[in-house]
Amino acid sequence: MSETILSVTFEKKAMSHRDGQFSIPTRVCKLLGVDHGDEVHLIISHPNGGILFAGNRQTKSGYEIYGKDMATIIKAGDRIRVTVSNP
Repeated sequence: MSETILSVTFEKKAMSHRDGQFSIPTRVCKLLGVDHGDEVHLIISHPNGGILFAGNRQTKSGYEIYGKDMATIIKAGDRIRVTVSNP
């Protein structure tokens, strides 16, 4: 029997050179069948709880997520917990 992975949760630091920017690990994208430029559903939270963002975003520059709205909720180098799935 074949299984389908519906979502993956990971923790990482946001990029240290710019607020609101992080990348989804390549191996996570491969597990979910996400390609460059695809739309994904994200739930971004602090590692100790508290949701910062929930919604759909398009990957940019490979598997990166960024934008002006992200810069207001995620600061450079912040540790974040991300659950990613197909929309």
